[in-house]
Amino acid sequence: LKEGRVEVSALFGNEVSGLCGHEEIIRLVYPSLRLRSTHGIPVSVAELNDVPGLSWGLATVLAGSGVEVMAPLLPRRYYRPDQMPFWDESIVTPGGTPTAFWWESLDGSRVLFWYQDISFGGNLGFTESYEKLLKELPKLLDRLKEKGYPFDAILVRVRGAARDNSPPSIKPCLIAKEWNEKWAYPRIIVSTLSSFFKYLEENYGEFLKKLPAFKGEIPDSDYPVGATSTMQATILNRNAHDLIPSAEKFATIADRLLGLPYPHREYLKRAYEHNLLYDEHTWGLCCPFGPAQEASRIEKVLHAHKAYTLAHDVLVKSLNRIVDAIDLSEEGYYLIVFNPLSWKRTDVVRAWLREPDPCGHPMYEVVRDGKPTGILAHGNAVGRDVFYPPLELFEKPFSIVDLETGKKVECQTVVVKDPASVLDFAADRVGLAPREGRYVRQVVFVAEDVPSVGYKVYKIMAETKSPSHNSGEERGADSCVIENEYYRVVVDPNTGAVTSLFDKELGRELVDSKAPHGFSQLIVRESTTGKEHYVERVRVRKGLDGPIIKSIVVEGRAYGCPLVVKEIILYSKVKKVDLYYRILKDSTSMLEVYMAFPFKMHNPSFKYEGPNIVVTPIEDQFPGSHTCYYPVQHWVSVCDDDGFGVTWSSVDAHLVELGGLWPLGVSWAHHGVTSPNYPHENLRVSKFEKAYIYSFVLCNNFRTNFYTTQVGDMVFRYSITSHMGDWRTGISRNHGWNAANPLVAVFAEGGSRGKLPSKSYSFCEVDKPNVMITTIKPS
Repeated sequence: LKEGRVEVSALFGNEVSGLCGHEEIIRLVYPSLRLRSTHGIPVSVAELNDVPGLSWGLATVLAGSGVEVMAPLLPRRYYRPDQMPFWDESIVTPGGTPTAFWWESLDGSRVLFWYQDISFGGNLGFTESYEKLLKELPKLLDRLKEKGYPFDAILVRVRGAARDNSPPSIKPCLIAKEWNEKWAYPRIIVSTLSSFFKYLEENYGEFLKKLPAFKGEIPDSDYPVGATSTMQATILNRNAHDLIPSAEKFATIADRLLGLPYPHREYLKRAYEHNLLYDEHTWGLCCPFGPAQEASRIEKVLHAHKAYTLAHDVLVKSLNRIVDAIDLSEEGYYLIVFNPLSWKRTDVVRAWLREPDPCGHPMYEVVRDGKPTGILAHGNAVGRDVFYPPLELFEKPFSIVDLETGKKVECQTVVVKDPASVLDFAADRVGLAPREGRYVRQVVFVAEDVPSVGYKVYKIMAETKSPSHNSGEERGADSCVIENEYYRVVVDPNTGAVTSLFDKELGRELVDSKAPHGFSQLIVRESTTGKEHYVERVRVRKGLDGPIIKSIVVEGRAYGCPLVVKEIILYSKVKKVDLYYRILKDSTSMLEVYMAFPFKMHNPSFKYEGPNIVVTPIEDQFPGSHTCYYPVQHWVSVCDDDGFGVTWSSVDAHLVELGGLWPLGVSWAHHGVTSPNYPHENLRVSKFEKAYIYSFVLCNNFRTNFYTTQVGDMVFRYSITSHMGDWRTGISRNHGWNAANPLVAVFAEGGSRGKLPSKSYSFCEVDKPNVMITTIKPS
């Protein structure tokens, strides 16, 4: 490595970069930069092969890491010769392949982008024979000369054999040696990528500086859709994008201030690795079904489960370690609410009386009367078990007191009785309720002004009057209408779609009643015919009706989905509308599933958050790249000319279609059946005329790599708010991140002193509203 005969590429794997979280995309360069910083190994070139798209945020990461060249092998062969691939070739690459241009990041920094088709030079004979090379290489050089190729050196990448992940071979070296022994020109140099680009820089530096520059996304037509073929795991891995940094923040704080005797660093390192491996482009085998493919599926989804589980374990132990140091000298039961984000928040707390255990149960020595006993025990926190309050406390009247203000906060008890509830692990909780009633009970309240990356303490007090409770079984004419101080929601009793979402503060109707699909409507589309199916046997009923939460529940079924449950939720004191769906998917193949959110707005302008980037679609992407769907992170913002805006956040589903429900754009390389009129002209549009957002949640139209069927019980959560002002006000960012990073409640028993403040505390604050802390880690 140090001699430069073997080279390390800058990037980990062949990542689907649009799927990456903010911290995850940065960690793509961690392994190579660790080699550079520790051993002095040069890292200057990045490869990312076989993936037909790149997130714009990657350009910033590479330039900021000192990587000078991005040299992916983009798969032009995914598309027909007469079909536009990842961009408009007449604008971006008029000279064909190979060619070079500059990829400019949002901050103006840039990397040299070397475009070379993945199949370029594959048939020259370097892995076969000198005789074939002698026949084919002159033809290639003649073709390059005819096209006006500007350099006197050409890069041909070789592999051991014509197979993915083929082992290395010295045969190309031997053929090159034989060639050079017989010919003075052209010379064949067995080289690394950096040696080639160093040669170009030394001999064509001024020419390179004058190359055109392009900025923006290169949307991926295939792999973000492929991720929806294992959607249960994709949801979990997406959730881990936020959970891992939250665990890292509080683990670093707990260890720095108090000591955290637990292998949290190793667990977090492994969590990030599993997170990256799930978002890597290798989903499955060539044949999309069979025992080998099922084994591949299990191995793939295991990465998502491990990423989430390890982060959950570290978070639980870190928060409980901090709780042990809070001064709770007065006897009684407490609820400590943690905010993982770097701004003060007022938000809803939904505290289960008992949660599932974390994965780790470390051993510890029992101490009695301040003396070690030599007796070993185990606990799911550090040095103890996680504390959960007795059920009897909540079966009698109680209240919750904000210790900072001394005031009681309004609260609501929720008891889950329906195994099809949209809440997490509802069926498991209901099944275990006869044995452990705390699994199905939540205490819900609004926590005000919870400090940045900090906590606020509440005390649970016995009272004579109980908080509101509702089991969600009321019916009647009012079951289709809910409202609070911010919104009024009306649901169609026949379709279950929202017919009106009215912002009472701004006097604006959010729903476009003339849209082709109802607001919040679920759409199942057959890939073979394009035929659409909607929810049938609809039943609308009142859900929760308390002082904190009001909701409407819609139940039904759809083609390929024998159970569809939707809950539309309003909250007191928090301006947002949440829509939660539970979908039970059967084994029907070749289906696509969408949720429709057609907003009413004239001349809409969209923005969305990508990994460490804010993107204006169409404008911030390569010329001619597709516009049919985009992987997004925490939020999408749509505004009109009057400054009115809506922020839409998808906690679980990553893929959106903007402006309409567009045809499927998956390439010939991956789609199983060719959808009607593929490649449709609407895969690329010049403007989004309508303020419509479609969440693309499931697809199983694949012939290779991905899966033709998936069976599962999936929950999709969305959150919407409306406002004046665009995304620069910070409303979009805060709303989206709040939705994906809920306030975390930890129960505690009082009667012990601690060195941390007893009412509230911020471990870290930011004095600029446009700056945020994504993680806190040891140096």
